[in-house]
Amino acid sequence: RKRADAPQDRKHRAIVIGSGPVGRTLTRLLLDNEIDPVLIELNIDTVRSLRRHGLRAVYGDATHADTLKQAGIEEADTLILSASGLHTSGEIVRTARELNPNLRVLARADYLREVDALREAGVQQAFSGEGEIALAMTTAILEHLGASPEQIDRERDRVHRELGVAGDGQDVAGATS
Repeated sequence: RKRADAPQDRKHRAIVIGSGPVGRTLTRLLLDNEIDPVLIELNIDTVRSLRRHGLRAVYGDATHADTLKQAGIEEADTLILSASGLHTSGEIVRTARELNPNLRVLARADYLREVDALREAGVQQAFSGEGEIALAMTTAILEHLGASPEQIDRERDRVHRELGVAGDGQDVAGATS
């Protein structure tokens, strides 16, 4: 198999596992910010559709080193596990780190209770759906009540502490590192 060709005009490269709503949104935002994404997807029809829309996509199982290599893991800066309910996250992260030890890894967790296992597998930041919802609701309530941006930030920090989540020494919505 041939590795997915990388455009030369983008400095940063990211591999996105899963092309559901989260993966598609991430891919669009990465492209908008001049980060070169490659999607890995297990559904061949989805891969064909992504390619027809001009996106770089690799068909295969991300637990396999060959699939990760085809996606360009060795040159990637970031690996993003965007799919829900990935029971093979630990295996994917370990294989990816063997191929690229400097890789930054972000992962989606449906529940806060999944975050510790992701961290143990080598994920730097895990984003919990539960944490994100709590933060979004807190922000919506405070904005409706006329809170200042500083008050909202303070309460967001408090929610992070209460949920036991923080990112890279700074708070990131529902994230942990």
